[in-house]
Parts: sequence; structure tokens; C-alpha cells
Amino acid sequence: GNGTSATSLSFSDTDDRKDVLLRVRQAFLHKRVEVAASVYIGGQRIAGVAAQAAQHGFVDTNGSGSQDPGEPVVVVTPARPATATIEGDRDRWGAALHVPRLAGGSLRAEYIGAHEVTTSLVAGPSRDTATARAFHAFYLHPAGAGVSLGARYDEFDPDTSDEVRPSGDGEQKTFGVVALREIGGHLRFTLTWERPQVTVYNKVTRASRDDVGSLWTLQLQGRF
Repeated sequence: GNGTSATSLSFSDTDDRKDVLLRVRQAFLHKRVEVAASVYIGGQRIAGVAAQAAQHGFVDTNGSGSQDPGEPVVVVTPARPATATIEGDRDRWGAALHVPRLAGGSLRAEYIGAHEVTTSLVAGPSRDTATARAFHAFYLHPAGAGVSLGARYDEFDPDTSDEVRPSGDGEQKTFGVVALREIGGHLRFTLTWERPQVTVYNKVTRASRDDVGSLWTLQLQGRF
């Protein structure tokens, strides 16, 4: 389920369900191609929250420390309605590919499908189970003098049917390129450029927009 069954810990197993994970991998063509398949079957339970009454205060205009006639009452914390307990699937299934020698470089790719509880933007509970998917592919090619160049593509869709998150809300697509430089077998410099695109749905206008960014990352790793 959600973790250990020790109720004294914050990550206790609140649903008493047992998750099952299975993964198999096989190499072909004298280990020139590796494929893998995985499945994860489980569930999750998100506890509800009791209703909370609004908390009020007043504007102490004369600094007396108590409310005098004519001093207005203000809302300090708005009231919050109760939220129901949500139970849903947490299933995943995937397939992976690794080609260690392809056109002088190496290729890794993986696809994952899932049933997952996600934020709901339609009428009803604030969260619901949706069918999600994720995919990524990464190609790395040595360029000589300890330098390798690569490209990566990632894609994630939290609701493939758009029934819980309309108009593609939450969809992410990222393309990136990377340059690696190994120094002496103990240091690695990594320079990465990424172009993420995230779809955001507006519940008021019922329209979505794509937010596009540009990120540069410089990383130094040491091994001792």
C-alpha cells in the first residue's frame, strides 16, 4: 500500500494493501540489444480532511488589545469544507530498450503506462484515478578527447483521456541536449540545455495554454 504498517510513522500503510512488482530483462544478439518489461500493481489511499470553521479577528484601531464598539470584524482564515477520503489504483506497466552500440553511440528508451490518482479539474472529488503515460529516449555518442554529446526527449501525460484534467492539463514535453567531459576518470563536467513545455488548463476560461521554458544546467561530479 502506502508504506510500512507501523502506525507511529508518518508514512504508515493506511490501506493495508500489498503492492506487487515484477520486472524481467533479456539480452539478444550477443548482448547488442537489451529489452525489459515491468509491471507494478498496487493501490493508494489519501485520507480526507475534516471541515474547518473560519477564524475571525478584528481591526484594533485604538490599540487597546480588545474589540471596542465600531471596530470591524475580519476573516483571518477562511472556512474550509471537508474533503472525502480518496482511494484509487496505483498500477504501472512498462517496456524498456537498451542498445549499447548504435551508430557509434548508445540508445536507451522506456515507455510507462499507469493508473494513478491525480488532481481533478472537473466537477466531483478534488482527485480521481486517470490513465497516465510517460516516455523517454536518450542517445549518447562519444566525440573524442573525453567528450560525449547526447540528446534526450521526455514526455508525460497525467490523463490520456483528458476526462479528469481537460484540454491536456499537466502534459509535459521536454527536449534537451547534453555535453559531457570526463577528466582523469574522477571528474565529470556536464552542460545541459532543456526546452520544457507544460500545458496548463484554466478552469475559469476553460482554455489551456502551453508554457515553454529554456533551461541551462552546469554540473560537476567527482568520484573518489
